[in-house]
Amino acid sequence: MKRIPLYIAALLMASANFTACSLDEVNMSSVDSGSYFKGETEYEQLINECYQAMRPLHRETIPMWYGTDMYTRQGDINQANRTPTNDYTVVGGDEYLGLWNYCYSLITKINTALTRGENIPDVSESLKSQRTAEIKAMRAYGYFILVENFGGVPIVLQESTTPTYEVSRASEETVYQTILDDLSDENIAALPDKPSQEQFGRVTKGFAYHLLAKVYLTRSYKSYGNKNADLTSCITNADKAIALHPLLTGTDAWTTLFGNYEISGVKVNDDKTTEILYKDRKNPDQQNTEVIYSVMYSTDQTYNGGWGNNLYEHFKPTLDKLPGFSLKAGPYWCCDGTYQPTAYYTQLFDENDVRGKEQFLQRNIIAAADDEKITAIKAGKPSIYCPRVAMTDAEKATYKANHPTVQWVINPDEYYVYLEGQNYNAFPVVWKFYDPNITKYLPTDQNPEGSRNTYVFRSAETLLLKAEALVQQGGGSSSAAKDLINQLRTRAGAAPLTKDADLNDVLDESARELFGEANRWMDLKRTGTLFERAWKHNPWTQKQYKSASEISENCLVRPIPITEITYSNNTLEQNPGYPKN
Repeated sequence: MKRIPLYIAALLMASANFTACSLDEVNMSSVDSGSYFKGETEYEQLINECYQAMRPLHRETIPMWYGTDMYTRQGDINQANRTPTNDYTVVGGDEYLGLWNYCYSLITKINTALTRGENIPDVSESLKSQRTAEIKAMRAYGYFILVENFGGVPIVLQESTTPTYEVSRASEETVYQTILDDLSDENIAALPDKPSQEQFGRVTKGFAYHLLAKVYLTRSYKSYGNKNADLTSCITNADKAIALHPLLTGTDAWTTLFGNYEISGVKVNDDKTTEILYKDRKNPDQQNTEVIYSVMYSTDQTYNGGWGNNLYEHFKPTLDKLPGFSLKAGPYWCCDGTYQPTAYYTQLFDENDVRGKEQFLQRNIIAAADDEKITAIKAGKPSIYCPRVAMTDAEKATYKANHPTVQWVINPDEYYVYLEGQNYNAFPVVWKFYDPNITKYLPTDQNPEGSRNTYVFRSAETLLLKAEALVQQGGGSSSAAKDLINQLRTRAGAAPLTKDADLNDVLDESARELFGEANRWMDLKRTGTLFERAWKHNPWTQKQYKSASEISENCLVRPIPITEITYSNNTLEQNPGYPKN
């Protein structure tokens, strides 16, 4: 694995979330790393650079979502080219180089901070102990992503000052032990229970307990794990995390978490610009008690290190290319054309489940402008409708007759083909990650960077990890798992489960609750349901195979990037079934 030297200039870019940027001028030609890192301020800059590295890592979402049951790619299933990361078809070898690099960039910065920080004077031992525990927990997180995606990987726990070209992979079991070492009782004891208002976004005990719950749960499925002990450890740590970050309750929990942006119409101004009209707009409280850890962003992109939050661009059709929409007319123009929710996801919700209602899953797509060619399309009126339950052709005709501005009624099985007369497809819009600070394109007609925080861990997921562990324990524990799931269903307004929960119940509820948040690929891999669910619900995967059993077991790990193998002088062993050069 190539070791790219860390340039000190990069380390000095402290995150604005924690430390204000200094405007003091420094003669950099006279400063080396030894003389620069001389006190608490510089020490905090080293630590903050580790947090900065979490931003690009959490924008690397393709490995999290493609090739699963909940997410698929946009386009016409009958026309578009394959995407190997989504279809489990032949890869070139570097498809996951970004994930590899961002994980090791995080780890490298942490190793540098640990090494350099040890000798920086005038830093209190209590602060150093806490910060060390924070970044070791983050290093454990980086290695957890690596080991589940690539299998055994090289373990590096010291600062790298020169490139290293000959490396070897540790076993999965060894990587897991390294993760647990970084999440030791001693390190966790040095973490605060909860962040203060000023320190929100830092790693706390809740982060460590949640991650431990997930690590133990995942290891319980492994041949080298101890199933009973690991499941017990998962439940114990999940309980500790939930105690520190209690689940929000009440019917307004989801609007507290994600806001409320149900669109009631679009107002066209005299200058032809458009203004979104909401029924009851409410911005999310991004620092509520349920959030265990989130990647923080500033509204001033100067402080985001070039990595804004782009979640708001996902899960929307490319509506600016369709009649009644344009680059200059909101509210749908910020779209990157990558992901779309599968029909499986959009049909999961009870009629009264707030998570599937218009403010979070919009089925009535409202035109943002009049259209010159299709005069029936009017700004502020619905032009596309995606019913929850498929309509017959006769029912569609009746609906369009009663709603004359609606030009397309799209059934769930039609999400994957182009609209009649168009070269783009349509599907319900996911508004869960709407960013109220994004109001227009940049002058270059590019999507601006978002500033909403990215939830990484919240206690709703912790609860579902515990529920899964209980299901795996079996017996009377399945009834307790049902009760946990019903906590989420009750607050969302959905009908409660009446039978003991099984693994499908856990995975379905996770889909409803954690869309666009959790790593679905790792969840399905862990539970042994990845290929079965991808083939059943992802049309692009289904197109390539006659059954789930045809997908190679090699696809349960990613290819080691060809670039890394090359730089290692071929000492880095490739995973079976993938190209070696």
